[in-house]
Amino acid sequence: MSATKSSATKQYSIDRSTVSNILRDKDKYLHSQNIPVSQNILKTKALSIYKQLKDGDIKFLSIFEASNSWVFGFQ
Repeated sequence: MSATKSSATKQYSIDRSTVSNILRDKDKYLHSQNIPVSQNILKTKALSIYKQLKDGDIKFLSIFEASNSWVFGFQ
């Protein structure tokens, strides 16, 4: 597992397999309907998902910020 995946599992308190599945399938999620996704749309959706998880039963070790560097790493 790369340092990025390992730190994500610790930072967001999620299983390694979840991180691997998200990274493996990110192109499918982003391009499944051939709709271009701007960085602002991606940031907004990521923050929305984070808020939903945070308001549920998921506990996070730190606050998620959909920064430009996060978007760059996601793409």
